[in-house]
Amino acid sequence: MLEFDSVAWSDQPPQLVAHCRLRADLASFRGHFPSRPLLPAVSQLLIVQDLAARRWGPIVAASRFKFIAPLVPGDTLTVRITPRAASRLDVEIIKQENVATKGTLTVAEP
Repeated sequence: MLEFDSVAWSDQPPQLVAHCRLRADLASFRGHFPSRPLLPAVSQLLIVQDLAARRWGPIVAASRFKFIAPLVPGDTLTVRITPRAASRLDVEIIKQENVATKGTLTVAEP
């Protein structure tokens, strides 16, 4: 599983921010693809789901995800999760100051 260098809550603006570097030995890269490893979309969803669940509880849906730029071994990432409504979280995975992935997560109603 991916290890984060830091995970912090910011009040201004309210958001969860995490930083990590994608290691070449990350299990998600195996076989996807042998000649040019890419972080699969499902792995990206699992990463943001795990981070969001730490703060907001169970995630029940992921929607409107766009995978804009490939994530490869060695990339340094910033993950931002911003609450927008009672059960909606906006997500961005940023590499080199550009949004690589974005979408919305829905958390379980209390």
